[in-house]
Amino acid sequence: MEKIKIKYYLSGILLIAAYYIPFMIMGEDSYIRIHDILDQNMYGYGLLKLLNYYHHEVFPQIMNGLPREMYMVSGYSICSLLFHVLPTPFIAYVVNDFLCRMIGFLGMFLLLDKHIIREDVRLRLLIICATSLIYSFLGSHNIDGGLTVMGQPLLFYVFVNLYKGYNKWWNYLIILFISFYSSFAYMGIFACIILGVIWLYEVVKKRQFHGSFVLGILLLFTGYVIVEHQLIYSTFINNSAMVSHRELFVHPVPGFTENLIRHIREFGLLSNYYSGMFFTPVVVLAVCIGFITNTKKDNGLLYIKLGIDRKSKYIVLLIVGILLFVFL
Repeated sequence: MEKIKIKYYLSGILLIAAYYIPFMIMGEDSYIRIHDILDQNMYGYGLLKLLNYYHHEVFPQIMNGLPREMYMVSGYSICSLLFHVLPTPFIAYVVNDFLCRMIGFLGMFLLLDKHIIREDVRLRLLIICATSLIYSFLGSHNIDGGLTVMGQPLLFYVFVNLYKGYNKWWNYLIILFISFYSSFAYMGIFACIILGVIWLYEVVKKRQFHGSFVLGILLLFTGYVIVEHQLIYSTFINNSAMVSHRELFVHPVPGFTENLIRHIREFGLLSNYYSGMFFTPVVVLAVCIGFITNTKKDNGLLYIKLGIDRKSKYIVLLIVGILLFVFL
């Protein structure tokens, strides 16, 4: 069985690698979006490499001298490291994107295999591999956030391991790795809060402390503090007289109703700008079908029993639908 799993995993990695063949053929003539990639992230990482990598006080190339504490690109993340050690920004961009998608595939594969899909499900490994592959090809802004999107299944897998008492050292190593390879602002703060709420629920309701689980949360938060100390400093301590360009934007503020309609249209129906065309109602429909077909006992794919009745499932379904419309 383990050999078959390895074959499925290697097949998925080869398919992901095939996605980058056009980049290998066309090289720097490949199409890469300008907004927030060529004009910001690749330039920012390249600037960190060109100047003092960690402690440069002022960037004279930006806005006639931008203070380092106002420049939010961390010099300690793995994304920055890739741009620092690899010869060209293009190679760093492709390698970073490939690593993120490969880790996304691995994380979803492990999560589904170990904690979600039961052993007696037909075509189990095919379902796991196909689902993991689909997830790895989701549109995500990997150059900016690293594993912010692609690393979530792996992070969930590790914390489920800790919750169940699998306190292997590599669980903590993976947590530290994700904290150095993802964004605290985009994902880390929300992950820490959600995991903290889960831990508090276990302590208050079930009187279970789960020491390894809370240790994982503390390690995740500590890693983010180390990587994003510049962001934390500029947010809470910085006394610079520099005014952010975003504060100088002058544009009309839409009303609540107009803003709600715009968000439903742009994010609920057409998906987020960075993820490309991703028809969200199809996702909502798939979630509905999944909940409806999983109402009977032992009739679904879930190995982790949710412990909620039928009425509560529809409440959860409503919440999931709202979150999908808002964030996708």
